[in-house]
Amino acid sequence: MMICPQARFAFFSVPKTGSSSVLAALKPHAPIQFSAPPQVKHMTVIQYRRHVASLLRDCGQPEMETVCLVREPVDWLGSWFAFRSRDVLRNTNRSTAGMSFARFVEDYIAPVPPPHADVPPQSAIVTDEQGRPGIDHMFRYDNFPGFGRWLSERLGTQIEFPMRNVSPKVEDRYLPPELRARLEQALAADFSLYADHAR
Repeated sequence: MMICPQARFAFFSVPKTGSSSVLAALKPHAPIQFSAPPQVKHMTVIQYRRHVASLLRDCGQPEMETVCLVREPVDWLGSWFAFRSRDVLRNTNRSTAGMSFARFVEDYIAPVPPPHADVPPQSAIVTDEQGRPGIDHMFRYDNFPGFGRWLSERLGTQIEFPMRNVSPKVEDRYLPPELRARLEQALAADFSLYADHAR
């Protein structure tokens, strides 16, 4: 989460959407920064409205527009799968090394996901108490250039994104059709955000 009062926007950091690169690019332009711990860095819309937006209003700041990136849900899970296959996590209960992507997705949609598949959906960050999208400007991860143009226009300067927190390459992204259908049901809110609300 970073806030640029001069440009009147707050950027929400959704995990596995390139947010570390965005935060690095915004650092010189955002006097209000929430970078740690992860629960604060990845602040939700509900938390922002309850705690931060009200504080900004009390301090005489104008209402901030909100912006974020979201990722196609299968691709997003693929990034988590790859990220947790790193050597540093081997022999821990968070590792996906040696596991198929289909197995990871099965574990993710289980009633009680095991630690390696226990990650909150994107919708948990960017929707309000009623489950409605709570972000003014929602960009697709695969439209990073459009997002970069939006940031550059708002800040009045060309924004360049450094490479940060890149997941290793993992080729396995196969999902049987029946499993894909169950995932689409389990992550219906995330699929809708990407298809119907992000640009």
